[in-house]
Amino acid sequence: MTHIPLAAVRDLAHASTLPAPLYFAPATFDEEKTRLFSTTWQLVGHTRQAAKPGDYFQRIYGLQEVGGTSVIYLSAVPFEQIGLRTNLPQQPLSALTWRALEAVPDVVSVGSVLLGGIWWITNRRDAVAKAEGGKQ
Repeated sequence: MTHIPLAAVRDLAHASTLPAPLYFAPATFDEEKTRLFSTTWQLVGHTRQAAKPGDYFQRIYGLQEVGGTSVIYLSAVPFEQIGLRTNLPQQPLSALTWRALEAVPDVVSVGSVLLGGIWWITNRRDAVAKAEGGKQ
């Protein structure tokens, strides 16, 4: 991983946020997995939730749904029975909404030009009518 120098700054006037690569870089994610999750136990359920001690849960809800969620559900009954949707896509929702959101700047720009043109034409027509009315 590329090391990004981080320094604690107590004066809020000179403080800043973490560098953007720390939030989404695959190398950062790999290092977090290695440092945090490979060296410690992570609780994913209690043995009393499994049919027999030593069994594994067949499915963990929230692990892959909509790109992974911040909450993971474990259940001894099927997720449909407790009201959770199981037909969710595995693609993150942000990737699905990006297609619509990336068009917003173009729509706003074109809409602004069109509305500005309509405004200009309307005012020009009024100005011409006023000038012609004043001549007669």
